[in-house]
Amino acid sequence: MSKEIKLSKRMQALADLLEPCENVADVGCDHGFVSIYLVQSGKAGRALAMDLRKEPLGRACEHIKEVGLSDKITVRLSDGLKKATPGEADACVIAGMGGPLMLGILQDSIETVRAMKELVLQPQSELKKFREGIRELGLEIVDEICLIDEGKYYFAMKVKNASVDLSSENNDLSDAFGGILLSKKDETLHKFLNEEKRKNDELISSLKNGNESERTLMRLKDLYEERRLIEAALAKY
Repeated sequence: MSKEIKLSKRMQALADLLEPCENVADVGCDHGFVSIYLVQSGKAGRALAMDLRKEPLGRACEHIKEVGLSDKITVRLSDGLKKATPGEADACVIAGMGGPLMLGILQDSIETVRAMKELVLQPQSELKKFREGIRELGLEIVDEICLIDEGKYYFAMKVKNASVDLSSENNDLSDAFGGILLSKKDETLHKFLNEEKRKNDELISSLKNGNESERTLMRLKDLYEERRLIEAALAKY
């Protein structure tokens, strides 16, 4: 019997969001554990484990061989999705990288992305710009999870091709914190918002007691805008 893979809480959230698919592209696959889990669990019939670095790909090959899935998981050296062809995978998972880098991967292979039924994404920075960028690419966030893993907040998003043109829409509140999470009154997001408000208040208090340079005043302006959005989000609860 092959060894069953146990994922971290944040990676399990990705797997849980993914709908059953024929072939999933695991971008930035690292040691291949997500690909293995998705095939073992039946979420994916096959997987394409892709990474830019040779060393983790080598380890992924070893792990895949150990569990006897070399016939169902293909390992490929690739910068993002560049070595995947449109239609080769009907779903995709990407995690472990910043929002701008992830958007760049999607933009660089947009035809391959549009040929997929869904993507499950977990950007680790600049979430507001990321959600805006998703919309501008003609994609739509259809579900989102907020979770805490080892003391850090993560946001996992299920993304599909948008059924209507959303590029002109502008909703700062939804882009900042996730419209779906707000509509669900997600309790983990509520905790996140309260912590962000505390940090924001502390920064504003600190800067107000300092010098009044142009740089400080500009920073205060940004912090007041952040506070407005946080308070508007908290008002949803």
